[in-house]
Amino acid sequence: MPLPIILGPLLGAALSSLVGFIFRKLIIVFLITTSIYFLIEFLGPMVVRLASGYFGISPIALLNSIPANVWWFASAFKVDFGIKVMFSALATRFLIRRIPFIG
Repeated sequence: MPLPIILGPLLGAALSSLVGFIFRKLIIVFLITTSIYFLIEFLGPMVVRLASGYFGISPIALLNSIPANVWWFASAFKVDFGIKVMFSALATRFLIRRIPFIG
């Protein structure tokens, strides 16, 4: 048997399963995680406003009361970036575990 006759159905099945995987899994997971990301980005400032109204003090006022020595160490160790990444990861993990067909 010639080689193209044998490889034709095999390559067609491999391509079909690859396209099926991409459209069944990857695109759906990408859309869901992207929507969760934008939801967190949208709700973050709203939560800060609600927290400042609930506690009666602005988060900006709390940050202004931190001494300069602490700010220097925080900037040296990139604490601001670490806190953002940590809260974003925790919120994303919380939301992904609530979706039954992903987690």
